[in-house]
This record gives sequence, structure tokens and C-alpha cells, in this order.
Amino acid sequence: MGKNNLKCLIVDDDELVADILREYIKKVPQLELISILTNTMSAREKLMKSKIDVLFLDVEMPGLSGIDLLKSLPHKPHVVLMSGNKDYAVEGFNLDVIDFMLKPISFDRFLKSISKVELAISPRQSGNEMPDSIYVNENKRMVRINLSEIYYIESIKDYSRIVLKEKHVITHQQISHFEKMLSPEKFIRVHRSVIAAVDKIESFSASSIDVGIAELPIGSSYKQQVIDLLKDMTK
Repeated sequence: MGKNNLKCLIVDDDELVADILREYIKKVPQLELISILTNTMSAREKLMKSKIDVLFLDVEMPGLSGIDLLKSLPHKPHVVLMSGNKDYAVEGFNLDVIDFMLKPISFDRFLKSISKVELAISPRQSGNEMPDSIYVNENKRMVRINLSEIYYIESIKDYSRIVLKEKHVITHQQISHFEKMLSPEKFIRVHRSVIAAVDKIESFSASSIDVGIAELPIGSSYKQQVIDLLKDMTK
């Protein structure tokens, strides 16, 4: 196995589902299956001791549920949640999972999840084009947002506020989630609490940028990379 392979852990007490996922992983060269576990306590121990890149996790596990397992982990790998019940999707996205797969899982659907994982790990190098829109959870509803309409994203404690021209959407996902997801060519972190859309920047100074509907501060630790990018754009 290559040293850069994504190390995968399957946690599911359904032997048939686990076997199907095992075969799917075998078909994808950049994936490496580390283990299949049938209970969440063993999975928690494994995750605490081993480097796991991708966790395929069933929600409805005996004893400690998949959701409870995620809540108990101090550091989570990239998680793909699985269930035969679509109602768990919103709760999963509240916990910043990469994807939710509804059982039964086809190979095409599995590959879409892997693409999301690769994009989250390395937006610049994944070779995947950014989608035109994303879905975020706002007050237990999945809301579609066109990326071209975003002006900036602002961190508010454990929430993020996505600001569009005529409205904003507040979601429980943290700003780091969006920084990993969004193309760094189109969105730039200008402050520890702000990501701005590059194409909405109308003017800038050494301390702030103007995106038309708001003036946003440039944080000291982000100043050089922001100024370098904006100077390159003016050449």
C-alpha cells in the first residue's frame, strides 16, 4: 500500500454492508482498509490509538450509537455516516460529517463520498471541480446556497453566518469546515473569523477589504497572504 493512501475504518454491525464496503474500498487504489469493527467501543479505542483518515460509520449501532461515538471523540477523522434512515442526515451534518450515505449504498454513491473526502483533505490537489452550490443545515432544514452568491462567511462562536446580498444563513458548522470545503482560489480567509469571496472584493487597504455590502477586517496573521493575493489580482 502507498504511504499516501487514505486509511479507512468501517464500523458497522451489518456483515453484508461491511463486506460491500470492503469490496468498494478494494476498487479504489488510494484507499486502504485498516479494519472492520462491529461495535462502537472497539471503534473508539481504535480511533484513539491509530491514525484513521476516513471513518465509515453506521448510525444505528448497539449500545453506543454512531452519533454518540462521534460526540465522544476529541478529534474526529473525516466521517461518512451511514444509515437506512434518512432522518439521521441532519444530525450528522450538525457534527460536521463529510457525507451521509443512505443504505443500500451503490458504488457510484460511494465514489461521490470519496470525492468529498478528497476535496476536504486537499482542495487544491484533489482534481475535483467545486460544485456550484452547497447545502447547509439551518434550524433543522437543509438549505441550498449558490457559491456565486456568497459575499463572506463569518464565525459566531460555534456557528457560522453565511452572508448573501439580501439574506444570511446561520449554520452550526464551524468556519474551518468551510475553509476546507471551498476553493482557495475563490474564497480567502482574511481573519480568524472571516472568509471572503475573492470576486466580491471591490477595494482594500492594509487593514480591511470592502465587499460592497460590508467592510471586513484583515487579521494580522492573514495580512501578508491577503495583500499578496490582492496585489496579484491588480497586476
